[in-house]
Parts: sequence; C-alpha cells; structure tokens
Amino acid sequence: MIHLLHRRAAVSVLSVMLLMLLAATPACKAASEAPTMPVTISPEEPPVTIGADNPLFQYIGRFDFSDPAAPKCAWSGSAIRARFQGTAVSVILEDFPIGRTDELSAPFANWFEVLIDGEQVKSIVLCPGRRVYKIRSKMKDARHSITIFKRTEGYIGRVIFHGLELSPGAKLLAPPPRLSRRIEFIGDSITAGLDLMKIGVGASSIACENFYHTYAALTARAFNAEVVGITYSGNGVHTNAGGGKKDVLPIVYSRIITHDPESKWDFGKWKPQIVVINLGANDLTGMGRRKDPYEEYVASYVRFIGQIRGHYGNIPIFCAAGPLFWPGDPKRKFSTDVVNAMHKKGDKNVHYVGFSGIGGDLHPDAANSRTMADMLIKAICEHTDWKLPKTRRGAR
Repeated sequence: MIHLLHRRAAVSVLSVMLLMLLAATPACKAASEAPTMPVTISPEEPPVTIGADNPLFQYIGRFDFSDPAAPKCAWSGSAIRARFQGTAVSVILEDFPIGRTDELSAPFANWFEVLIDGEQVKSIVLCPGRRVYKIRSKMKDARHSITIFKRTEGYIGRVIFHGLELSPGAKLLAPPPRLSRRIEFIGDSITAGLDLMKIGVGASSIACENFYHTYAALTARAFNAEVVGITYSGNGVHTNAGGGKKDVLPIVYSRIITHDPESKWDFGKWKPQIVVINLGANDLTGMGRRKDPYEEYVASYVRFIGQIRGHYGNIPIFCAAGPLFWPGDPKRKFSTDVVNAMHKKGDKNVHYVGFSGIGGDLHPDAANSRTMADMLIKAICEHTDWKLPKTRRGAR
C-alpha cells in the first residue's frame, strides 16, 4: 500500500513533467515542420586545362601548326617545354601509329620521355587516340618545368599535342629561355637509337628505341644545345636496306611529318649551327651481292650536302661513319671520299668522324652511345669554336 505522502509526491512530479512537456510541444512541432537542410558534399575541383595553342608553350623541332590547337610532330627529339605553378601535371597526347608491328609483334606506338625540373621522371608509351597521361601529383606547390621529348622515330607515326592538365588553381608561367645552340642530326637506325635499350641479342622492339640516350642527344645536351633528329631506320642517302629507293633521306628531309609528302617544312623556322650526318650503313649493305655503288653513293651524298647548304649556308657539317663500319673496312672510305669530294669542290667546312665499337645487337647500346658522344664532342671542339660549357645544364 502506497503511503499517501508518496502518492502526493508522485502526482506532483507527474504534474511538473506534464507542464514541461506541454511547454516544449510548440518548439518540437516547429522543429518537425521546419524544412530539412540538404547535406552537400563539395565536388572535387576540376584540373586546369592548358590548350596547346597557349603562347607560353615552347616547341623544339618540326611541328605542323596548321591547327594551332593541335600541333603535330613525328621526328625523333620533337619536344615541348613549359613552366607552371602547381602540384600536379598530366599530358594530353593523341597517337596515330601507322598500324604495323615490330619484330616482337607488338603494335607500333610512340614513346616519350618526360622530365620534371630537369630530371627524367617517366617514360610513357602512347595508346591510339587521344589520352590524358598522368605524370606527377602531390608535388610541392612551387614553380616547376616540364619537357616532353619524343624518343621514337617518325616512321612509327605522327602525334598531336593537345596541352597539359594542371592541378586546380595552377597556371602556366613564362617558358625557360631558348638554348642558343642548335644541332641537327640526320641518320638511320644508329642515330634513331634502335635497340639502344635492348639487353643481349634478338628481335628489335619499339620499346627498346630511345633517341633521348643516343650519341646525338647526349652530344647536344653536353653543349647545352637544342637537338633535332631526322632519322629513319633502314634508309640511306642513295639506297635503302634491301635495295629500295623509296623515301631515302634526301626525299623525306624536307617534310614535317615523315610519311606525308604534302607537309613541307619551313627551314627558316629553326636553323642549326651544326649538322651531323650518319648515313651509309644501309646504302652499302649490298656490297658483295651487287655492283659496287661507289660512284652513285658519293654523288648522291654530295648532292644531299648541297641541299643542306641551300637551307643553312656554310655551317660545319660532320659526315660520320659507323659504328657498323669497323676499322679497316673498305666501306669506311666511302664516307671519307664524300668529305674529300666536298673539299675538292672548295667546301672545307665538311669534316669526317669515324665511330668505333659495336654495342647491343649490331646497334650501339647506351655505353657505346656515350663513347660515340665523347668522340663527336671532341671533333666538334676541334673543328668549330664551340667549347663545352663550364657548368652544364640539366638534361632537357
């Protein structure tokens, strides 16, 4: 039995609680009738896209600017340089391989080396069509430089550069100063860097071709010079490997895009101070199997030098041989005789360079490329007023 005092106390407590509930009801009702505020998630900021027609991009080599927003290139060493402020960068490229496969049955594709702040950070192999290739993210929010360097040769196919994607809020800056020195290299697979990265012997692979590490690019970087490579594996100055004459170097030399006869290069846009020619290995592969092509070879080579002279004037031209030509090989004299023929014509600014040593599988490997670069650097210093800079800049 509940005591009367306890019952009264309980009633009093209940009364107080009821009054509190009634007082709170209007506020609860108002809260329940208030519109529900949506929960929002801030979308991720999109990257900043910098189109290829931005004037702050710096182009090195032969580019077709018929569409300024989609410049095309093909030759080895074609490069784009830029500076930016940001924390991430991607490259927008579109590949148009010609549809063949290499000796390992891998489909043709172009490769690029990418440098950030002068450091080689990534090799990218392109897929057909337009793609965005991520290069680096989570970088320090500071000023950075980027160089996109085409390491494969022109017969693989052309590439369109569409620009960069940068981190949100990033911006393009004024480009680095142009290098004052320029060297043009004209050659076959030796200069293109075919098999340069291959270990041992075997079939040739596009993945093992790398112009960036050839004697040509190494020489240019040693002199702080821009480099352009007009290279075509299997082709010669008079006759291609196997005896054909289609697209010998004097024919394709005037093109922007290797396979496009209509893409005519304007030689006034980029003039080298030195030209290095390394041809003859494919012209002379038939020695012993067909008539000695000596006279035709020398005459074609002399005409080609005249073609180059017409564009660039009396600049030093170096005619290189090898390293497929070993010491004592009678085919070496074919190139020296070209130089002698030019001297007899009164052109004393043509010089001979003979490379020795074979690396890789009948092509120079990385170590031999460095040896070749040292030999060429020495020859350039001997026959020109160029000297190696006291402080070399970082790799391009």
